[in-house]
Amino acid sequence: MPRYGFGAFVLDSDTVEVTGPDGVREVEPQVFGVLQYLVQQGDRLVTKDELLENVWGNRFVSESALTTRIKQARRAVDDDGVRQWAIKTVHGRGYRFVAPVEVGPDPAAPVSEPAATAPDAPEPGDATDTAGTADTADTEVAAATRRAAAPDGDRSVTALPDELRMDARRPFCGRVEELRRGASIIDAPEPDAPIGWVWILGEPGMGKSRLAAELAAGAHARGHRIAFGRNSEDLRVPYQPFVEVLTQLVGDPALPSLPDALAHLLPVSAGGAQHGPGAGTAKVDDEGRRFQLFEALAGWLTRCAEVRPVVIVIDDVHWAAPSTLQLLAHLQQRPGHARVTLVLTARDTAPDASDRVADLMATAQGRPRTAVLALAGLDEEDAARLVAAEGLDMAEVMRQTAGNPLFLHAVDPVSGEAQIEGAVRRRLNTLPPEVQDTLRMMSVLGLEFELSVAAAAHGRDELDLLDELEAACAARLLEDIGVERFRFTHALVRSSLRDQLSSARRARMHRRMAEALAEVFGADPLRLPELAYHTAEAARVDRSLRPVAVERLMRAAEVACDRLSFREAADLLHEARQLAGDADAGSQAVLALAAGNAEHRAGRNMPAARIFGEAIVLARDTDDVTTKVEAALRYEDARWRPGLAGERSLEYLEEAAALLDEAVAAGEEVPTEPDLRARLAVGRLRALAMSGRPEEAEAAFAGALRLATEMGSPTLEANVLGVYLGHVVLHRDLEEARPMIERLAELERDIEDGDIALHALHDRIMFGTLSGDFAAVRRLVGTMAELQRRYRSTFWELVRANQEAMEAFYAGDLEASERLTERCLTLADRLPDEDGTGTYGLRMFLIRREQDRLAILMPMIRTVLARTRGDSLWTPGLAWLLAETGATEDAAIVLAELRETGFDLPRDAMWSTVMVFLVEAVVRIGDREACRVLRERLGPLAGSNITTGSGQVCFGRADRYLGMLSLTLGDLKAAEQQLGAALEGDADGGSVLFANDSRFWLSRVRRAQGHDAEADAMLRVVALEAEASGLARLTRVAREELLQGPST
Repeated sequence: MPRYGFGAFVLDSDTVEVTGPDGVREVEPQVFGVLQYLVQQGDRLVTKDELLENVWGNRFVSESALTTRIKQARRAVDDDGVRQWAIKTVHGRGYRFVAPVEVGPDPAAPVSEPAATAPDAPEPGDATDTAGTADTADTEVAAATRRAAAPDGDRSVTALPDELRMDARRPFCGRVEELRRGASIIDAPEPDAPIGWVWILGEPGMGKSRLAAELAAGAHARGHRIAFGRNSEDLRVPYQPFVEVLTQLVGDPALPSLPDALAHLLPVSAGGAQHGPGAGTAKVDDEGRRFQLFEALAGWLTRCAEVRPVVIVIDDVHWAAPSTLQLLAHLQQRPGHARVTLVLTARDTAPDASDRVADLMATAQGRPRTAVLALAGLDEEDAARLVAAEGLDMAEVMRQTAGNPLFLHAVDPVSGEAQIEGAVRRRLNTLPPEVQDTLRMMSVLGLEFELSVAAAAHGRDELDLLDELEAACAARLLEDIGVERFRFTHALVRSSLRDQLSSARRARMHRRMAEALAEVFGADPLRLPELAYHTAEAARVDRSLRPVAVERLMRAAEVACDRLSFREAADLLHEARQLAGDADAGSQAVLALAAGNAEHRAGRNMPAARIFGEAIVLARDTDDVTTKVEAALRYEDARWRPGLAGERSLEYLEEAAALLDEAVAAGEEVPTEPDLRARLAVGRLRALAMSGRPEEAEAAFAGALRLATEMGSPTLEANVLGVYLGHVVLHRDLEEARPMIERLAELERDIEDGDIALHALHDRIMFGTLSGDFAAVRRLVGTMAELQRRYRSTFWELVRANQEAMEAFYAGDLEASERLTERCLTLADRLPDEDGTGTYGLRMFLIRREQDRLAILMPMIRTVLARTRGDSLWTPGLAWLLAETGATEDAAIVLAELRETGFDLPRDAMWSTVMVFLVEAVVRIGDREACRVLRERLGPLAGSNITTGSGQVCFGRADRYLGMLSLTLGDLKAAEQQLGAALEGDADGGSVLFANDSRFWLSRVRRAQGHDAEADAMLRVVALEAEASGLARLTRVAREELLQGPST
């Protein structure tokens, strides 16, 4: 009989041997028979039935046994399910031997195997076609057509991912309209269309993943490139589905090379050398680096789709890690066009429904090229087709299942009962006990698992274990998803099996899984979350494993931080802290520092501050000076915020400074001493300022500035100046601030830290706002916008939006101000610890006032007051509202308690705003004593503008409020001078609103001085300009005074 040569192998029919580069391979007779038959048929499609008939004859053999022999045959010739260079699977139909074959008594085998290939794109219908043999000529023509369609002659790129190949034994019924809508998004013809989104929602078992697979198969048949990624139930792997997608696409020579910014997400084997995020780039903050990463991915996918449209299926988004959801949100909001479609599945029912996924859904509504497919149960006709059992009472079946496809699959064909646990038990009972035990063990490993890990965990030979897994596939408890990987047919099947195990047994199995993962994958960073998870689960019972579990959790957290996935890192470190209860104080302090840092970098400042406080307490029981100082510094950095006192931070910092001094005096070497001292100087200065201790803050400022000069650090100097300006000087004395502002301008180009550079710009903008130099403000806001776009910080985007909203209101553009106010609230909602409702409420109060719509706010304001009685902002605000709407007696009652204190209020960032509210109220009440006290307190602000906090609202010149008080006190000369200065200053600043408000009050002064004609002329100007700008309140009061004369 002849010999057959292919690749580096020879198959000898006489000796029943397969010879490879290293000699004769051991091949079982049935495996040899399968290989020989396929070789003899060449490139012709051989169906499974044909193979069974010609190799086994009349003997009964299961399909899973055939699958096992195919895998063994591939191993014999160094082939596998990914490369398929020799034996190629035609899914749903059979196999082809695709390697070139030479036949003869002594064939000259090629010296090396052909280039790796994978299955061709199936023809439409291949995924569900289970019928027999195709005509050879037709098969060859179809194969040639598919090969011609593949770019650059490479066929691996056209393969449908194994996870999306449908099981022909499970028919697909119904969902016609959903398929149509999904396909219409995928095939959107517009060249300038944005990324497409197909969201598939529903309860467990509703067929979300199957519908996604059907959409992918259809798109694949139409020439789209398909990739798949999933989210794990037990793990929170950073960007997990996108890492899987990149792994699938990165080796395709037809696609653009992977940018360096993405290479560090992949293992070395897939993406080449690893790169840290942002390697080789200028120093930017975490948000900026994350933006660069997300843009790199979006840009690369867009370029990939220029070769062929790309469809990415992401399964189980309800289990997605925070970093994955952040990336999805970025892609959803990204402008521009791309021939990319994301098909996503998610549960939308408790307890799996995710608020963050719901937020993505809310954003998706009404967007172009977006479909949200909410799956309901199948109707009775489709359900009957799916059950495919005669004689059942379908009305009763529908009552039990509500048309849920998974429950329909679980229907007992005899009794008609539907229960997942029962169906799993029935199928399980058809299998030998050892297979049942294997499945229960694998349910601990995960929804999906590799054969190699399963074998290592089980302590079994892979081939022996493969027989059991294939038997489970035949029972429809597992699915073979290729590359020697298996998946439970549904998450509910897995959970049903796992629930049969006691907690003690599960813990011991977790230990086996951890040992197997370490054996198979070693230190692969992509498998660290899985390794850490199983070790931690085992360590909950086995205390001896806790040090190992803590170490692995910390390593996984480091990888997550390297990938800018700080929420995942924080979760891992919190778990590590729970398991490290027996560790020494030093180890626990280091863990607490790491956990607090992850929370801080995730934007969760208050939880971070709490954890840093715990680290401080732990560090006191150690000799590690650096840890003690770091804990205090990080506590202050996380804790300082407007409205929060700094006494506790100051206490910790002074304790840390004393410890550092003692250590250095004792001769202890502290490698980071200069950096620690610089940060201590800045932190202590800020804490003093926020503790209301201006004299000590002044001394601390001098010391910190001296240290910055000695170190020759422009960045440190700018930081010191910014803290002192923002928290002390700008709200005290503009002339004192001027040289500091000028110095910040000189340092601008030399500041290396983006956050400090933005702070410096903000201080300069605040100075320009307070001094009335709005031309400089607009120029600096443009510079800040450019810098903020470079660093992509949401916080600084919020600051800039606040500045724009402030300027719009100051100018009197109420429509723009309201639009920007809404944007500020949206941005604040994106920051975990930022509550934008206070600023939003203040701005809307002022906008509605100028729109002359205050009356509609009365119920809301009264409710707010009831909840915040005694609050230094809302109490004066309510008094102003009451007085302006004519309820002056009620306003006086509201102010009574503050009046008794002499309006002695904390001089914090909100002090000047509270003064504005009080002035507006007491002037309308006519309380002369209150006016006298307030004029004295407000006097130092003459010549400057009044702003709220760090620039949320600008109320124009303080001189206007001083003039109102002077008018009420009868000091007409002072009032005329003050209101004239306010009118000039606000007019120069471009404020139609406040210039005309000053003109209105000045008309009252001129009328009181007996100049009625001049007063009326002023009022006509106010009415004309206010009406043109849509300032309804000013228009109304000006016209009323023209008709009726002045009234208070």
